[in-house]
Amino acid sequence: MIHFKTRKWSKPVRFLALLGFLSVATFNVSACSKKSKPADVATAAPSIERIRASYRIALAQYGVHIVKVGQVVRVFVPTDTLFVSGSANLRPGQGILLATIARFIGTYKTIYVKVAAYTDDSLPAPIRLALSDKRAEVVGNRIWVNGIDSRIVTALGKGAHNSVDSNAYQTGQRRNRRVEITFKYFADRYQLL
Repeated sequence: MIHFKTRKWSKPVRFLALLGFLSVATFNVSACSKKSKPADVATAAPSIERIRASYRIALAQYGVHIVKVGQVVRVFVPTDTLFVSGSANLRPGQGILLATIARFIGTYKTIYVKVAAYTDDSLPAPIRLALSDKRAEVVGNRIWVNGIDSRIVTALGKGAHNSVDSNAYQTGQRRNRRVEITFKYFADRYQLL
């Protein structure tokens, strides 16, 4: 007879279990009789692409957009989601968002990770640059704390440069206040063929 017991899971595994990719039960082999052998259960591990897709879905709920071109992936995070207005202090609970982004990046064999923070043009130029620099540093540190090697992470504040929309309207200003996390990864062998 096979008995099941639950066990304490790590955060990434609990996340995948909640999404239904992993079973939350495990065999208690010691509870089986010595004469009977536990049944062989074929539990296929989810593919890495399926895991990445689950992270994309989870991040999309926060308004995060992910664009992949070749071996470069860009993650666009709205600053209004992450930070308190006009400061580099994270909003309560946004550490979870950055931890999820770090785990998503961790599914790749990354070569480098670049964090760039942008602001709108509502503040004077020196303040914009200082604010965006501090925000990029905060995001870079959070990514490093959540498992990405600090030697490959660079953070830079860009101020109001590289606007994606007009700053004449509030919607354009909101789109310009963003953090872009760009990383390049090694291609798997099968992708090169």
